[in-house]
Order: sequence, then structure tokens, then C-alpha cells
Amino acid sequence: MTRWGKCLAAALVVVLALGANATAKDAVTFGDATLAKITPNTRTVTIPISISNTKNLAAVDLPLRFGSPGDGINLLEVDFESGRAHYFDLKVALIDNEEKTVIIGLLWMSNLPMKPELKIGDGLLVTLNFEVTDPTIEAITLVPTKFQDPDRELSFIYTEVGDDGVLRVDQLTPEFGEATFPLATAGPKIPEKWALLQNYPNPFNASTLISFDLPRDSHVRLDVYNILGQRVATLADDFMAAGNHSVTWSDDAIASGVYFYRLQADDFTATRKMTLLK
Repeated sequence: MTRWGKCLAAALVVVLALGANATAKDAVTFGDATLAKITPNTRTVTIPISISNTKNLAAVDLPLRFGSPGDGINLLEVDFESGRAHYFDLKVALIDNEEKTVIIGLLWMSNLPMKPELKIGDGLLVTLNFEVTDPTIEAITLVPTKFQDPDRELSFIYTEVGDDGVLRVDQLTPEFGEATFPLATAGPKIPEKWALLQNYPNPFNASTLISFDLPRDSHVRLDVYNILGQRVATLADDFMAAGNHSVTWSDDAIASGVYFYRLQADDFTATRKMTLLK
């Protein structure tokens, strides 16, 4: 059996409370979800996981279920680098997007020289980066779970050398709970007012990004005009939901010069100037 396996096989009863219902000081907590990117068919979601430990921590075993087989939730990455245990020798994330499970394991020492255990405290452990490809999914639920062969369960591992010089390993086994993250409340807030923003970059070469804010659902038309007032492009002519929107303009056939872009949405109209340099 590997050192990792021996460490997780050691057993001593320690109390752990999970998530918002925690009554002990040792705890695993889930932070607020954030929608990092929204496109018509895809949402990228980040969920931070933090821990509180009352002894120097040697290892963590964190198996989770994050969806149902066949749904549109996929775990892209487990980010260890910004967490408290980023220096641990062993950092493992076994992601199974078919079964919708992930086993996250951290062990402070696998090689010499010895590194310090995770000191008493609380803070970020890892960040989970998800991709949601089904627009009907309204939430991500994380459920700590158990696995067999190999055995895996949510565990903190503490080590301590007693007065007799013997190394003792304490393993806590938490009760299972779950945490649900509504995606509707995780995204950007609806703008309070209409706005047509300055394109970026400006001046530009090849392409530029035009952004605008809609405080309510509306029909949107976004046109580009030359200095003679002639329309040279229509970038949007459709009904759009309230929120922050961006459109990219690029046209190899357009000559260098000054152009104007005009936004019309309900009773709101705004025009800005931009410069194309080739």
C-alpha cells in the first residue's frame, strides 16, 4: 500500500461538521459561485472550497459528486495554486465527467526533505472551474460522497508525535451534506441604465469590441456609419435580454478612417466615434 493509502487507512474518531451546519471548528465550507463567462450556450462557473483546521493538517481527502450522468455540467479544472496547501507535494484531482465525480487529494509530504504541514487556520483550499453547456440548468449541487476500491471519503488527516516518540495519525470522517449554487444569482447584475461604451481598442486595426448595457429586454439595432453618414455595417438587429452585451466588428474591405457606431434600443439612442487604422 502506498504512503498515501496508509495515511488514509489510519482511523481515529474526530468530529467534523460540514458546510453551513458546522458546529465544530474543523469544517469544509463552499464559497459563492461566480459566473466567469456567459455565452448563448455556455456558462463558465467557479466555486471556491475553503477549510478550517484546528491542528496542523497533513492530508485532505475530498470526494465530491457534482451532477448526474448525461447532464450539461462538466468540471474543467481543480485549481490548487491559489489555495493554502499549494506547496503540498501531492495534489491530485481525479475528474470523471461521465459519472460526474471528482476525487481531490492533498498530502503534505511524499518526498524528502520534509515540508511543513498546513498550519492551524482557515481559508481557500481549491477552486473548482465548471462548464455548463445546458442553458436549462439553474444550479450546481456539490455532494460529498464515498467511493470503494479504492476507499475514499471526506477526511482530514492529522499527525502528531507523542511523548513516547510514536507517530500517531488521526483521521476524521464527516457526515455527508451538500451545497447548492443557483446560477441565476451568481452572474453579473442587471445594469440600472442604458449605456453604449467606447469601443476597445480605439484606434484599432483589424477588429474592435463594442459593448453596451441593457437594463431591460429590448429589440437592439447596432449600426456602423462612415463620415458621409452611409451605413457600412449592421452588427445587431435582434431582441436581446437585459444585461451586458458585446459585439466584435471586423471588415477587411473597409478602408482606414473615422467611423460612427449607433445603438438603438427601445427609446434609447446613442452614437460614438471610432478610428480604424490599417
